Amino acid sequence: MKKLVIAAAFLGLSTQVAHATKARLIALGQDKDGSLFLDDNRNAFRNASFVSNYSNMAFFDYGATGNAIGLDTDTAQKAEGGVFVKHGALTYGVYLGNENDTGVLLKSLVATTAGSMPQSDNVLELSVAGSAGINWGVTLGWAPTKDEQGAAEKENKSLYTRIGVNKNNWEAYANVSIQGESDNKITSEKYDGGGAYDVGGSYQMGDMTAYARYKTVEWDQIASGVKTKGDYKEMKLGVGHDHEVSATSKIIYEVVYDSAEANLKYATNPTKGKYWQIPLIVGFESSANSWLTLRGSISQSLIGNVDTKNIGSIANATNQAVIAARFNAPAQNNYKGSLKNTTNVNA
Repeated sequence: MKKLVIAAAFLGLSTQVAHATKARLIALGQDKDGSLFLDDNRNAFRNASFVSNYSNMAFFDYGATGNAIGLDTDTAQKAEGGVFVKHGALTYGVYLGNENDTGVLLKSLVATTAGSMPQSDNVLELSVAGSAGINWGVTLGWAPTKDEQGAAEKENKSLYTRIGVNKNNWEAYANVSIQGESDNKITSEKYDGGGAYDVGGSYQMGDMTAYARYKTVEWDQIASGVKTKGDYKEMKLGVGHDHEVSATSKIIYEVVYDSAEANLKYATNPTKGKYWQIPLIVGFESSANSWLTLRGSISQSLIGNVDTKNIGSIANATNQAVIAARFNAPAQNNYKGSLKNTTNVNA
C-alpha cells in the first residue's frame, strides 16, 4: 500500500475489526472520503451517522506534519487522526486534519503563483451520533488559520457541517459548507466559497447497492485585482456489488456514471472543464491472516468524453496542469475528445 495507516482499539475497549482507512479505499478504486457501497470506517467522513458504527476506536493516518507539504493527495499525504468514543446512548468524536479535496482544488485555482493561497489546515471536527428509530449523526468542522510570517499575511476561515441518517439497508446525508474564505492580503488574492453542498444516499439490495451523489459549489475569487465568479458540479450514479468468495475473501464490481463540470467566468476567454464517463471497477480483497490483508483493483472507462476550453486563462502553469488532470484532459489550452488511457491499477 502507498500509505502506512494504523486503526487501533481505543483504550482496549473495542472488539471491532477496523479497516486500513484511506489506503484500503484507494486500493479498491474508491474515494478516500468514503465508499457508497463498501463498509469502511472512512464512511463516517461522508455520512456522520456512521460515527456510531465505529465507537470506541482510534484512527491514525501517518503522513507529513507541520508545513512539510501543502496539500493532501494520494501520493503525498498529510497526517490526520482522531477517536470515536461511546458514552451512554451516544457516540462522540474528535478528529484532526481531515482536509476537503474539492475545496483544496478550487482554492488553488485562484493562486497567481503556486502555493500563494492559504488552505484549510489544522482542521478540527467534533461529532455526535446516536439512534432514535433511525441512526443519526452530526459533525461540525472548522479551520481558522492565519499566517503572518515575514511580509506574508494569509488567512483562511472554514466552517462546515455534516448531517446523516441510516437504517438497515439505506442511508442519506447532506454536507454543507457554511463558510469558506481564503485571503492573501499581500497579493490581493481572495476566494469566497461558502454555500457548497454535497448530498447523496444509497439503497442496498442483498449484495448489490445502488447509490447517488451530487456536489455543487459556487464561489467568487479575486486575482490580480479582477473579480471572477466560478462554479463546480459533480455527480455520480452507480451500482456496486460486494460478493463474498469465502469467509476471508471478496470480489467487488462497480459501474458508475461519473460527471463533473467547472467554470471560471473570466470577462475574456472564460475557462471551462467538463467530462463524463462510465468506468468499470473490479477489485479483490483477501485476509491472509489476522494482520495482513491483500487487496487491489483495476478500473477502466467503458465510454466517456472530455471538453476543456481556455485552460491557459488560469493563473499559473502548475494550476493549469492540475485542472486539466482533474478532467482527464491533456495539459493544453483547448481539448475535446473521448477519454484515453483510462486503465488504472491500484494496490
